[in-house]
Amino acid sequence: MRRFNILCFLFKKANYFVFSLFLFSIAFYSCQFYTENDHSEKINKWYSNIDQQFEKIGFANATNKYDSLFNRLPSVSTTDQILYYTHMRLLNQRDSAHAITASFYTDSIIRLFPSDQLKKKYAKEYAKALLLKGDDLLARRDYSNAYRSYYDGKLALTDLNEVCEYSRYSSRIANVSYKEGNYYQAIDFWKQEHQELLSCQDSTDFELMFVEKQGCLDNIGVCYMYLNKLDSAQFYYQKALDFINTNQKYFPGHKDFIDYARIVVMSNQAEAYALENKPEKAEIIFKQCLIEGEKTGYAFDNSQATRVALSKLYIHTKQYEKAHQQLDILKKGLQKKPNKEIYTYWQRFYSQVLFGKKRYKEASEQLLEYAEMQYKSVLAARAENKTNVGQILAQIEQQHLVQLSEEKQKQQNLILGLVILVTISLAAITSLIWKNVRNARENISSLLAINQVVAQKNIVLEDTVKALERYQDQNQKFLKLIAHDLRNPIGAMSSASLLLFLDKTPNDHQKQILSIIQESSTKALALISEILYNNLGAISIKKEPVLFEEVVRSCVDMLSHKAEEKGQTIEFSFESVLITLDREKIWRVVSNLLTNAIKFSYANETIRVDIQKKEYSTILTITDHGIGIPAEIQNAIFDDFTTAKRVGTAGEQTYGLGLSICKQIVDAHGGKIWVVSAVDKGSTFYVEIPFL
Repeated sequence: MRRFNILCFLFKKANYFVFSLFLFSIAFYSCQFYTENDHSEKINKWYSNIDQQFEKIGFANATNKYDSLFNRLPSVSTTDQILYYTHMRLLNQRDSAHAITASFYTDSIIRLFPSDQLKKKYAKEYAKALLLKGDDLLARRDYSNAYRSYYDGKLALTDLNEVCEYSRYSSRIANVSYKEGNYYQAIDFWKQEHQELLSCQDSTDFELMFVEKQGCLDNIGVCYMYLNKLDSAQFYYQKALDFINTNQKYFPGHKDFIDYARIVVMSNQAEAYALENKPEKAEIIFKQCLIEGEKTGYAFDNSQATRVALSKLYIHTKQYEKAHQQLDILKKGLQKKPNKEIYTYWQRFYSQVLFGKKRYKEASEQLLEYAEMQYKSVLAARAENKTNVGQILAQIEQQHLVQLSEEKQKQQNLILGLVILVTISLAAITSLIWKNVRNARENISSLLAINQVVAQKNIVLEDTVKALERYQDQNQKFLKLIAHDLRNPIGAMSSASLLLFLDKTPNDHQKQILSIIQESSTKALALISEILYNNLGAISIKKEPVLFEEVVRSCVDMLSHKAEEKGQTIEFSFESVLITLDREKIWRVVSNLLTNAIKFSYANETIRVDIQKKEYSTILTITDHGIGIPAEIQNAIFDDFTTAKRVGTAGEQTYGLGLSICKQIVDAHGGKIWVVSAVDKGSTFYVEIPFL
């Protein structure tokens, strides 16, 4: 009765606690649903102004100014954060020295969508972030992952039926194809993008309705130019210029970029005229580009690229003095704002001008300097992956700040979930306690009885395991003893048979008997070695870096004479692979498999050995055209002392141990071994060994 009263008291207390938690959870949960202040319009205006002033104020001032303006916001919504990271990425992208930081801002955007719920809520923004990630991967020439990121971006847009946004995906895929030199495929995707943009009704989006539309037309022209289809190239360049001239009036706030886009198309058009052997027309357009370029906010970059193309035209037409003048102006620009790519062009063209002026010594010196710079560029490219501690520390610090913000949000959500969970759990627990108290004693008694039975069975099981282990040890010792005791007398018999006729020549009958003795002794010793090796227990391996093809080549060379006895040929092909393994034990695997291929192949057949390098492993294949392996015994051929033994095509004997040893060695390397076979058609054995 006393226990019942205590339970009733606890139940009342629990209900009071549950009710308190319920009220707390309601209050806490209501705090989560606040209205986010969206400052999109203000932030976009800030960025537009800073972008227009970028060339004048420089990178550092531009980013500092934008940071300062953004930090003045009293509160920041998810949309605000997306815009901030996107704009900071674009600013960093304008200076090639900050490519890594630009990539970090892309990753920061993606981290704003940790859950599927947020990815659906901001589907368009998340898709754009994936496309930006693809752009970063493309810049690093990681084409495979760039494709994957673009495709994920397209999937994120699937449910929105956003034709306009689909065009961004087509544009990116075209860009990857262009970077890989697949110009026909790039043309198809840019044409697809153009059709999608024509179906787009969002006339206010400058990026889609102007930048992308004129860009895809110009890019199609560039592809045709690289394919030497100059008429098609000129057709699309003219379409791009017509589009720019017709639609510039709808976007008065982007005059600088529109003028810059027109100059880019005109410059491409001039290059096409040069390729058509129309240098006068090309020169006129290039000069017009220089004049128009001085009026835009992109004047310096415009003039540098145009002067490179104009210098090339003058050199091609042997107007070396004009080319010299352009290169002098180009060099002054490089002193103002260095650019490795432009400087490389300058070196190459300047040496050509000197040759054209018959100043051979200076030209040779310039060529040597150009060659040295190219060599340094190669070394720098190789060192791109080296760690930049300063950049990494800066990234870690920024990542930490982002993670703190994310963790704070996660903690709040976690607390809310825990409060709700505790509320529900307490209500369920209190109900279950009341129901289960009456049956507690019976359950405890049952559990004690079961525990006694389990404990007794565990004791019996432990004794059985120990007995099996002792038996296994005795069995191994017994086999080793027998094999060791048999090895010496058999070896002595083999040696003694050779001494019998040391002083005289045996007749044919005696020679036959000697041959039988030698052959039988060799087979017996081989069988004893197999037994000893198979009973060593767990195989220990000593790995070292090895060129895999050298190990396989050694086996092929050693067994070639054996194959020749049956008129067989061994063909060996390989991809060079440096892999860490136990040379002696893997050599044994290859030797066993190749011996079997010779043994079970018919006379005058070809045995193929091949090494293929995969991403995380290497695969050895040995293919014969022999008797094959029936399907019903294929699973048993790797067992110890298997009964799935057969005689070779020339009557060779087998012991059923070789493939078992091969499997043990390959397993010890963390690899796999398997066979694909058909009766009377042959077998292919595969050995896969991981790099780690």
